[in-house]
Amino acid sequence: MNESEQEQDFDFDDQTISDSQLAMIFAVCNPVNSVEAQISLALQILCGFSVEEITNAFLALMCFQSSRLDARVNRSSETVLFDEQDKSLWDRSLIERGNYYLVRATDGGGISGYHLEAGIAYCHTASTDENKWQHILQLYNQLILIEYSPVTALNRAFAFAKVYGHEKAVAEAEKLQLTDNNYYHELLGYLYSGIDIEKAVNYYEQAVRLTKSEMEKQTLQKEINRLRGKNCL
Repeated sequence: MNESEQEQDFDFDDQTISDSQLAMIFAVCNPVNSVEAQISLALQILCGFSVEEITNAFLALMCFQSSRLDARVNRSSETVLFDEQDKSLWDRSLIERGNYYLVRATDGGGISGYHLEAGIAYCHTASTDENKWQHILQLYNQLILIEYSPVTALNRAFAFAKVYGHEKAVAEAEKLQLTDNNYYHELLGYLYSGIDIEKAVNYYEQAVRLTKSEMEKQTLQKEINRLRGKNCL
C-alpha cells in the first residue's frame, strides 16, 4: 500500500469543524499564555486579524486614552470627570497619532474589540458632532455583543444616558445588578443626581465604601457634599 493510499479522508461536517474550533479556543486560552498573548492569538488565529491590524487598533486606543491623562487629575490630585475636563489640556499630537493608527487598523475590513474601543475613544477626543453620543452608543452596542465586561456595560449605560436621558438610563443601569462594583453605584449616583438627590447621595456613599482608591474617595465625597448643600437650599 503506497503513501497516498494510507491517507485518511477527513469528514469536514459542522460537528467536526465546531469541535476543531473549540479545541483551538482552549489552546489559545491556556493559562500558560499571558493574557496579552491570549488576546493576540485569539484575534490573529480565531478572528483572522493580522498582527499589523491588531497592533494598529491597539496603539490607536492607547494614543487616544493617553491624550487625556493630564486633564483627568486636577492640581489637588482629585479625579476630574469627563464632562468637567479642560479639553485644552488634551494632547492633540497623541490624538492625531491615534487617528493615523486607527485608519491603518481598518484597512483589512474586520472589526475587533480594539477597533471599537479605539473608535469610542476617537469620538470622545475628536468629535464635535451633535450626534456624537449616538455614535458612541452604537459602538458600545457592538462592543458589548462581541466582548462583554462590567466596565463595557457601565460605559454603555452612561452613553445611553447621554442619548435618552437619565431617567431611562437608570432602568438600563439597574438591570446590570453589579452591586459589588463601586462604578455601578457611582454611575447610579450620577444618574440620580438630577432626579432624586437622596438616592444619589446613598449610591455615592456606597461607591465610597467599595472603592479602594483614596483619590476616587475624595472626588466622590466632594460630589456628596455638593449634593447635600444643594438639598439644603
